[in-house]
Amino acid sequence: MRFTIATASVSVFSLAAANPLQLIEGKSGLVPSEPSASLQKRDAFTCYGTSNATVSDCQSVVDTIRTYGEEVFHLHSGLCLVWHEGTCGVRFCAVHYIQNQLNRTASWVADYLASPLVANCIDGGANGIMGDSANINSNYGSYRLYISGYSGHD
Repeated sequence: MRFTIATASVSVFSLAAANPLQLIEGKSGLVPSEPSASLQKRDAFTCYGTSNATVSDCQSVVDTIRTYGEEVFHLHSGLCLVWHEGTCGVRFCAVHYIQNQLNRTASWVADYLASPLVANCIDGGANGIMGDSANINSNYGSYRLYISGYSGHD
């Protein structure tokens, strides 16, 4: 398992109406020091394209992230945490231009990877993206969580 921190320009190409966003009610695992307004945000996800990622490889990534337990990942604007195993690649990124540091627990990341992204997207043969803004192609919100096929290049 390889774990890296990378600077990324994040954009998703052609998330068309064929890939409707799904809203997720509520959040758990937020760091208590965050403003209470962030507890009211609704997350959205979509599945897109086709993926060569296998559920077992993606589950290995989820399991690796779970080993960090309640450790808090701290990300500044535009930075990403990157994991990959076999055919599965995951990126957890702070959106560009956020003013405050993004803080999420490892268990929060693992929970949302497992469901909805692995369960709904990878299991259906597609890539997935999740964010705390329904406009996933924008710089709105504070994070993006990506899961997709991995070919060995970061």
